[in-house]
Amino acid sequence: DDVGHHHGLDSSQYRNAARSVDILLADYLPGWLEEGYQVLVTADHGMNNDRSHNGLLTEEREVPLFVFGEAFSFDPAAKPQQTELCGTICELLGVAHDKTVCRELLK
Repeated sequence: DDVGHHHGLDSSQYRNAARSVDILLADYLPGWLEEGYQVLVTADHGMNNDRSHNGLLTEEREVPLFVFGEAFSFDPAAKPQQTELCGTICELLGVAHDKTVCRELLK
């Protein structure tokens, strides 16, 4: 996020920052899954090449979501909204809440 704001999305700095995170996930993810963790990887907002976010453009509003673990349905029809992630995470943790949940994302 910080690198994208400072250098833009088409910069080598941004691509290298993404690669670094990818390497960390590749190192840790197998162990987390072996331990039974449920892993959600997402972002708090999108961004466009002008380094703008939280606007009306698709690239400013849509964010990636990757899920790993046995609690997830992996249903390609699941279309979770970002506003449903808090409730969905609470469901995974068994925490009482009054938030909306993307039931299609979970088994």
